[in-house]
Amino acid sequence: MLSRLSNQLLGILRLAIVLFVRLPYWTVTSLPSWSRPRPSWSLKRTLLVYFFQSTLSLGDAEPVTPNHKAIEEGPGVKASWVPPVPDLIRGDVAKWAQEAGVQSERVPGYWFEKKGLDILPGAPPRAGEKVIYSLHGGAYTKMSAHPSNLVSILRHGLMEHTHSIQRLFNIEYRLATRVSNKPVYPFPTQLIDAVAGYNYLVKDVGFAPENIIVTGDSAGGNLAIVLIRYLLERKAAGDINIPDIPSALLLFSPWVDLEVRQHNPNSSAIRNIPSDYLNIAGQDFILATSYFMGARPLSEAASNPYISPAPQSSAVKPTGYFEKYPRTLIVCGGAETLQDQSHILHKKMVADLGAENVQLVEYPDAIHDFCVCSWHEPERSQALELSARWMEDES
Repeated sequence: MLSRLSNQLLGILRLAIVLFVRLPYWTVTSLPSWSRPRPSWSLKRTLLVYFFQSTLSLGDAEPVTPNHKAIEEGPGVKASWVPPVPDLIRGDVAKWAQEAGVQSERVPGYWFEKKGLDILPGAPPRAGEKVIYSLHGGAYTKMSAHPSNLVSILRHGLMEHTHSIQRLFNIEYRLATRVSNKPVYPFPTQLIDAVAGYNYLVKDVGFAPENIIVTGDSAGGNLAIVLIRYLLERKAAGDINIPDIPSALLLFSPWVDLEVRQHNPNSSAIRNIPSDYLNIAGQDFILATSYFMGARPLSEAASNPYISPAPQSSAVKPTGYFEKYPRTLIVCGGAETLQDQSHILHKKMVADLGAENVQLVEYPDAIHDFCVCSWHEPERSQALELSARWMEDES
């Protein structure tokens, strides 16, 4: 209790320093456009990026709320409980879960819908109705699926720009953390919950897999990719109870390489540190990765495709991993530290699926996961409109 209070007071002090010391300094030094991380940026965008750089914390173990333990009610909030699926967890994932001491549990999921609609949570789909299955970002340690959370700005945005797609389901998967220096909900907890949410949409609600688009941002993009890998592998193993894969995969700034290593100075991980709020080479991010890995060695991230589906290293075979994946759209920013990861992922997917089935769209001066930033215009609206058109394309 005392430790939590100390952390809260420290957080207040840090925020005060940012607002009353750093912000005035940034304002003065950023007045000339040439002094900003990107000369094309407005002063407002520059200051907001600096603010997030100074305040974002992924590596602390403070509990996040709302979380998987309860449905947080509120005006317009619609939610469903997703039942556990212990019988669907098999193979290596079951072995890793046993080693980590985790199992499938009931978790919530939140429904988003087009403005003006009032659809009951979990209502059966109309004939041919499409739905978006969403996996949120936050380095597997932060953020929430709740409609009020920062990363839900992306989900609201998708619903604003779609036309025929009326619903989105955002699963509240369990977040990795540490308690008394012991791993809590490490890998593969999040994959287990993602499988449960997808199975719920298919088996309980009644959506056909060919009418489901899976989307994820940042760590949620990682989770979306490995969810499809798991569905494919269980189908290949003859598991008749596992649902078929979705029709499409939409990724925003996916985090696909979790290997902790020294980065090349010319890589986006280093080159774009000044222009992004996310520093994947920093200690804070390494700590978040260790929470996710739990008791597993960090070195395993380079070789386990369920942890790093598109690593820079050659530890995972360069071709074949993405065979049978659905058509895919990758959206990323040219100013983000994960820029190279999106390009490597695109290259690997094209090798397996062909260029006609994989599209990479990069916004040159956009930061990491910019569609969760309501102020990141015009790129945010452009990317959301593009994504909506792509999802509703029947080709």
